[in-house]
Amino acid sequence: MLTASTFAIHVTYTCPLTCAHCCFGSSPSVKDRLDPAYVLNCIDELPDNIQMVAFTGGEPFLQAKDLPAFIARAKARGFSTRVVTSAYFGNKLDYARKRIGEVHAAGLDELSISWDDYHEEFVAFDAIRNVATAAVERGIATAINTVQSASTAWPRERILTELGELGTRLSVVCESQLNRTGRAEDKLRDEPLKQHGYLGPCPYVMTGPTLSAKGKLLACCGVIPDTRRLAISEQCEPGRLKDDFQQGFRNSLFQWLFLRGPYALITEISKQDGTSPPPADSIGGNCEACKIALTDDRYNRVLDRFLSGRAESLQHELLLLESLGMLTPAALSDLWRDQSHTRHHP
Repeated sequence: MLTASTFAIHVTYTCPLTCAHCCFGSSPSVKDRLDPAYVLNCIDELPDNIQMVAFTGGEPFLQAKDLPAFIARAKARGFSTRVVTSAYFGNKLDYARKRIGEVHAAGLDELSISWDDYHEEFVAFDAIRNVATAAVERGIATAINTVQSASTAWPRERILTELGELGTRLSVVCESQLNRTGRAEDKLRDEPLKQHGYLGPCPYVMTGPTLSAKGKLLACCGVIPDTRRLAISEQCEPGRLKDDFQQGFRNSLFQWLFLRGPYALITEISKQDGTSPPPADSIGGNCEACKIALTDDRYNRVLDRFLSGRAESLQHELLLLESLGMLTPAALSDLWRDQSHTRHHP
């Protein structure tokens, strides 16, 4: 059945940047922050089958005194670790080496740098070059994740070209489609899409639950953190984590999102109501589709009724796919390719 392999902790939603596409609406004035002792308690209570703990935000490097302790505690539990950062601290290579050295000493395995056209307003390309250099020198697996629209000036190829030899030493430079959620829903409403967003079975729901910086336990990576239906618990209690995970695995909505994805939810409800769903090419990707499905009253008001008659069949489908060895994101994406309007694998 469904199992969680990663767990993300949004240690804060404070960030020195105010990027137009930020799904969390992070900024210097946002003060949501998890208590360090609470974070450590949550790590202690995670199920043993978790493989990786990722620390993100906001900007986790703002927690300079606590971040190494979080990493060390996760490593002590046997989990691999990742930190997601904007590399805002990378203007000087020596300082980048100092900050990366601190998390490396704590046992950091992976560094994921978020940078693109929207970050460039606040963080120069040289900063990500310096931080990536410092991480690669330490043997930390390093990735750059870049959000793309139709008008992007920094596609993957340009980033790799500008990095030169360093680019060959990165784990990956990954492009993802702009999702107009969070601040982007207002700031980038009319931004043209690149038309290769992924709409299909969600590979993250309940395989990668998240602790938000507001203390919510969310079923997925937290890109739409205030969407009530994605909360397993409105206030995560460390001692209940294992039970809450099991509750999430039994949730019919989460099962549907994993098996079919949010756009299929929209289209099936539209079909029943005799209405037309938003065109697939007008939606940036799964997260934007999920925001529509779970907050737009056209779909949200009938969601419980829609799912109530499908709980048993969803359970049977999960068991069948598991028995066939097909209960994986890649297998599900291939299985529902035509129905899910898949345009690009995540």
